[in-house]
Amino acid sequence: MAEAISLKTLDVDWTDLEIAFRDAVSGVQSYLDLGTGEVLVVIDQHDLDADEVASCPDRFLAIPAFSTSEGIEVLREFIVQLPAGELRGRLEQGCRGAGGLKRCFEILAEEGWLLDRFTQFEEQAIYERLHWWLTAHGIRPQRPPPRSPRLALVADGVN
Repeated sequence: MAEAISLKTLDVDWTDLEIAFRDAVSGVQSYLDLGTGEVLVVIDQHDLDADEVASCPDRFLAIPAFSTSEGIEVLREFIVQLPAGELRGRLEQGCRGAGGLKRCFEILAEEGWLLDRFTQFEEQAIYERLHWWLTAHGIRPQRPPPRSPRLALVADGVN
């Protein structure tokens, strides 16, 4: 029988975590403080935050970046939940090959309401991935991730 894994309950700020996950750029690394649940952003390896992370490496967990491939995966998840039709077909076609993400965003932008729906869907998908990531590192968030009030409407096909 498998041994139960003990999870540490931590009060995380879902918005800060989402921003750190989305905004990872070259030279910038964000960390989750395992003691407080706060997100620490290190921009320069010579700043005080970098020193704090280096002096207590077991206290901080590096927050991974949301990769382009994950962005494409979320976009594909969104597309397959759309009703069959011309718009879904255009998006499926647009995703193929190099530059697919850009083409799909151009299509979504042409249909402003659809871009809004995708943004809500993507936000929820990111929260789900972050929740999985926290659990994989033995962390149980004190509060569940926020749920977009429009997400239920999107799932029901309401604009």
